[in-house]
Amino acid sequence: MGTNSNHRGSKSATTTTTTTTDSKWTYSDSEPVPKQWQFNLKEMTWRDKVNFWYLRYLVISGTFMLEPWERRLFDSFVLGFGGMAAYAAYLYLPAYGMSFCSGLWVALLETARRFSALST
Repeated sequence: MGTNSNHRGSKSATTTTTTTTDSKWTYSDSEPVPKQWQFNLKEMTWRDKVNFWYLRYLVISGTFMLEPWERRLFDSFVLGFGGMAAYAAYLYLPAYGMSFCSGLWVALLETARRFSALST
């Protein structure tokens, strides 16, 4: 890890570079990251992408530390609630979305005009 220290009384800043050497890997923070360690979503297959997003879900939700049966139970609840939310959105959101269309506004105004003409 590189440190840049500039203490009171010292005239210049010193920079040190830490190099980690293991039996298999050698890595320094001043060297670029090797190509095989770089992450590129465009070069991944669709299975790798699904696996990547599932692992992100596990880490973000904290379910990576659950046992497999607990994780399946939790995932089934998440999928169940997500499915119910998607079904409710499929059922009710088109009605709300259609109210914002310009053609519906014209039809509503025409209906209101006809209704007011009938009531007078």
